[in-house]
Amino acid sequence: MNFGVVDLHSNGIHLELAGRKVAQVKIPSDYVPHTFAPILGTHLLVSGDQLANGMVVVLEDVTQRANPNDISPENERRKEGFVPSEYDRRRVEETARWALVTDVKTKHNRPDSRIVKFTAIYSDGTMRDRTYNVDYKWAVLTEVEMMPVCTCGVVHTEENPEVPADLFDRGVSFLETFVNDFLGSVLQDIEDDLKDETSEGSATS
Repeated sequence: MNFGVVDLHSNGIHLELAGRKVAQVKIPSDYVPHTFAPILGTHLLVSGDQLANGMVVVLEDVTQRANPNDISPENERRKEGFVPSEYDRRRVEETARWALVTDVKTKHNRPDSRIVKFTAIYSDGTMRDRTYNVDYKWAVLTEVEMMPVCTCGVVHTEENPEVPADLFDRGVSFLETFVNDFLGSVLQDIEDDLKDETSEGSATS
């Protein structure tokens, strides 16, 4: 799998996880195959109202996720000289790539329906505003490589000659905190919601 590193800090995008401001995020850059299915231990599966800032996600629902083959000149169903439409290209780039969730919000668009809105940031740094019904499912990466802003206010990278000796340890610690605290809290919220639904069902029966 190929990746792109997105620099949030230098572009003024504020994202804070586990009490630390995130400087850089490594996001998969390959198109997601139409046959993709989430794998236990590698992905979480959440609904739209469970999306949170900092998640790296892709639509699980294949009716909403475009097929990358639709814009491939190697697609056997395409005639020679095929040029994909701008609509097809944009839809594949928007829905068939992993994206970092930022500025996520949920709201009612009708009395009996809710939507989730967020700004998606992709591996090449492009950004798209996306809006969906909260009922659609999303696959979430359970491990994401991120570089925090140092407590000294500097972003230390591998190319930086002034990298502190304990940078690797701090990076691992930050990643573990992110996975354990952030995604752990998401799983706890899901479990609590299920308990509430079960309690409400018992009370009405």
